[in-house]
Amino acid sequence: MRVAAPNNQHKPARATHNRCCKPATHTRTAARHRVYAAATSDKTQQGTMSALQSLRSTLVTLFRSKSLAGESAAAAAVATRLKVEDLVQIRDLVMGSKGDAESIGAEKDAANADALLDRQAFGNICQRLGVSEDSRISALYDNMDKDHDHKVSFRELTTVLTTLVSGTNEAAVEFEFSLWDRSGDGNLDREEFSRYIVSTSRANGSLLSNEALKRISNDLFTELDLDGNESIDLAEFKKGVLKVQTATGVSTNAVAAADEINPSERSVYEFLGSRMPLSAGDVVKAATMNKEESSFFFIAKGKATLTYRGIDVHSGDGSKPKSAMLGVCLAVLPNDQVAVRADTDCELIEVPVTSLSELALNGHAGAVVVYEHIGKIMYDMIEPLDNRVAEAFKNGEKDLAENLQEWTGYLRDAMRDFALQFHSIGSKGKIAVQPTKSVGDSASLSIAYSPGVAEPCLAIKENPDLSYEYTSRGHLVGVISNGTAVLGLGNIGALASKPVMEGKAVLFKTFGGVDSFDIEVDESDPDKFIEHVVAIAPTFGGINLEDIKAPECFYIEPEIQRRVSIPIMHDDQHGTAIIAGAGLVNALHFAEKDIGDVKIVVNGCGAAGYTVARHFIALGVKPENLVACDIDGVVYKGRKDLEEDPNLYLHNIATTNPARTLAEAVEGADAFVGLSVPNILTPEMLLSMKKSPLIFALANPTPEIRYALAKATRPDVIMGTGRSDLPNQINNVCAFPFIFRGALDCRASAINEEMKMATTHAIADLAKTDPTRPFSPESIIPLPRDPRLLYHIAPAIVEAAQKTGVARIEVNVDEYRAKLEREMKVKMGDILQ
Repeated sequence: MRVAAPNNQHKPARATHNRCCKPATHTRTAARHRVYAAATSDKTQQGTMSALQSLRSTLVTLFRSKSLAGESAAAAAVATRLKVEDLVQIRDLVMGSKGDAESIGAEKDAANADALLDRQAFGNICQRLGVSEDSRISALYDNMDKDHDHKVSFRELTTVLTTLVSGTNEAAVEFEFSLWDRSGDGNLDREEFSRYIVSTSRANGSLLSNEALKRISNDLFTELDLDGNESIDLAEFKKGVLKVQTATGVSTNAVAAADEINPSERSVYEFLGSRMPLSAGDVVKAATMNKEESSFFFIAKGKATLTYRGIDVHSGDGSKPKSAMLGVCLAVLPNDQVAVRADTDCELIEVPVTSLSELALNGHAGAVVVYEHIGKIMYDMIEPLDNRVAEAFKNGEKDLAENLQEWTGYLRDAMRDFALQFHSIGSKGKIAVQPTKSVGDSASLSIAYSPGVAEPCLAIKENPDLSYEYTSRGHLVGVISNGTAVLGLGNIGALASKPVMEGKAVLFKTFGGVDSFDIEVDESDPDKFIEHVVAIAPTFGGINLEDIKAPECFYIEPEIQRRVSIPIMHDDQHGTAIIAGAGLVNALHFAEKDIGDVKIVVNGCGAAGYTVARHFIALGVKPENLVACDIDGVVYKGRKDLEEDPNLYLHNIATTNPARTLAEAVEGADAFVGLSVPNILTPEMLLSMKKSPLIFALANPTPEIRYALAKATRPDVIMGTGRSDLPNQINNVCAFPFIFRGALDCRASAINEEMKMATTHAIADLAKTDPTRPFSPESIIPLPRDPRLLYHIAPAIVEAAQKTGVARIEVNVDEYRAKLEREMKVKMGDILQ
């Protein structure tokens, strides 16, 4: 059994007419899932719903050609009984609006009754457009013949063609639905839906038999009929089209730099989006675009800027996919405060947020990716906006500062809503369980469960080490917390910590290829918590303790490790210390300073701060050169709380330095490491530090000193933060997935200090040899997604474990490194694909 991110197979019920995103309860059988999966993955079946797109593509090519004359036009005129000028006028009309087509078409019909098309003439047109399947031609003709006189007029023809060529994708899908709704009741029954599937499959060259297509149609119908009323309405039909479009990667509209955008993501823009061409200098106010809901904008071509009260707040470039999204335009705001300005001739794609939510709730992979992009864009906007607010206040620009503050407030509200929606889309939460052995029939079930499962049970009873061979234990980590110190949220309790623990499990799988279960233990008593963890330890090959408050964590971790023979690590302590240690090593290289000479201030003595201080000393910082500060100031020998408690953990980092405040401690220091509160390090303090100061401001999301302010104050500063949008992110994900991967693969009985130190040096070395960017003060730490982390850190862990005697199996480190490198190349290939 393995744990993975949700596979998006669970589809909620359709939204109501007002596009509410709350799914209804719905039950399906496993067999139906298998049939649907087969239908959407079969190569010949993947195009069953793309005939409409093929027709649209052909029409666009035909009607957007520069000329429609000469022999081909003459031949077409003969075949369709229309004059050449009629064809030219059709071309011109379908490139215009539906209203123009209807009005001019009516005039044309009145002036020329001979322009009516019968079925044969219409069939000739369809043949020339590449539509040859008889039932489809018949459906198209019946749909166009609105007055049921068995003739298609010029107006009827051009109106429909306008919808297909120039209308929105949504309008085109609605047209496709109407083709097969022969009864005209706004629903497709099973027979109508079956005709649709068979016809579109044949139009796309499917080789499946009619019987096979009907079986697929029947199961897909059941999948889409979410309310179980034996009919599919338009909303359900749209979802069905989008499902298969995702699987096939069908795309009819070119998007800038499309080869760099995932097809499923691109389908979101093309099926939900409305295109908006703008000329340079055009300003479109949000309220005129959509008065009912928020939207976001993707730049298909050119450059544009999002503005608030006339102030530029975010810009995007259509030629660069990573910056082509303008983010959320909060159209619900009053007084037309939000607008989009075209900086060049450009084309925008507007996607309503509720439509995106609806698609994401339906399990669309591309919609989930778009959600992630929007969230990151909003997150990345906050820091620059905060800097602009501070600068505006500093310069006396009160109105500008207050307007930017107001926008930042809206943005933070939007981020909160997006975070909540992200966690609810598709399968709720972030992880799911998937079997690794097939148990689809009674024979395999009898092996996987009773009676066959008795054999590995008996083998493990005789030799516990065989649990690594016959169960998932060897690649399974427990992520365990009691929720007493969650991120920056504090003691929020075990249940409230679950989203964080699920996220940790996703990171284990994504980066280290390690499965994990999140376990939230509602117990704040250290000894009882220890008992719980020790009792369930046989389930796992290793345990990652998470978000346990200090000082209890300093007792809990070593006590659990003492009582079990699997690796235990409290990541909040050691992960941060390991990464910060790598950053320290490389920063001192550029500052041209020796680690034995530097003076370091650590502000914050919780789980991470205390462990960072101890790790720095282990790296070579002299204890007398390290000053730790907490809420009461400098931690010094003789301080009242230390005197009152001789067992207090702070004794291990207490200094004899005469400094008593943070400002006094920082003066003349070479480095500052903050794991505390926002904005506590002032520019004046930074100016008092030595040449080329190192600042690790790790309070999140607002650091101890803002990056831009630190750089403006001291251009020679070497700085890292906990933020992904700034250089030198101190991110634990650079360590813990790979530490546990190596520990599991050599069946280590513990994670010791030598293994942690090996990780620090492996990370530092990787930053020096990154082929994608030069080694510089802005890149002293590898990026979290550096694929080399796996096959450098895990082997370093194995090597250190073997040298210190905690590895329980012998591993050839060179062969192991090569194996992991091959594994990563395969994984990267899958990601790129």
